Amino acid sequence: MKYLSLFITAIIFCISLSSCSENSNHSTESDTRDAALIESSDSAKDFESNSDEIQSDDITEQANEIIKELTPSLVTADNILSRQNIKFDEETIEAKDSDGYTDTYYKYPAPYDTVDACMEAMHECYTDEMCERIYSTFFDMNNDDRWPVFYVTEDGVIYVPDGEIYHIMFTVPITSAEKAGDDKIIAKTSIIHQNGNEEFEIGLKKEDGIWKVDSLGSPILENSTTYAAPDKS
Repeated sequence: MKYLSLFITAIIFCISLSSCSENSNHSTESDTRDAALIESSDSAKDFESNSDEIQSDDITEQANEIIKELTPSLVTADNILSRQNIKFDEETIEAKDSDGYTDTYYKYPAPYDTVDACMEAMHECYTDEMCERIYSTFFDMNNDDRWPVFYVTEDGVIYVPDGEIYHIMFTVPITSAEKAGDDKIIAKTSIIHQNGNEEFEIGLKKEDGIWKVDSLGSPILENSTTYAAPDKS
């Protein structure tokens, strides 16, 4: 009887050891599996982060290429609208503005002496929507809300006041860009003021298969502008 009792005790002890060993193995396998999952998750996050950075770099490079291609047209548009480096014709007219004040206007020199010629130049770099804003601001003599910057005769010939208009030069290459849809990119750069740099955004939009500038300045309407050119310095 005594031997039987010892034999049973030994069996129970062996079963207990086996169970502990299995639990230990399961615990080790579980810990290994959990560690692998954590490592896999971290690797996925790192890959996703790197992919985002690569994608952002690609978009920024694309935006810089678009702006580089548009630069000659942007400079032309800026020169026309801000009257930079323009030698006016001697022909002048006296005209009253919407407030009744009379001013002297100089005939704009060829080849941009008509509204049609100017707007054709604008369409080379700006979207249709931007061109509508430019037309309203500079050439629309029938706008009851504001007097246009240029004076336009009935036959579409342009006359302008003497002097240049302040114009905005943005720094290139741009520092970053992001997608704002399949056919739109928001490029971020800056402009230089006397008080320092100010953030500046350039909205690029693909219109009829061609990338053009769709917005300039701050996303806030009050700080937007109708024209700007890359700083060539």
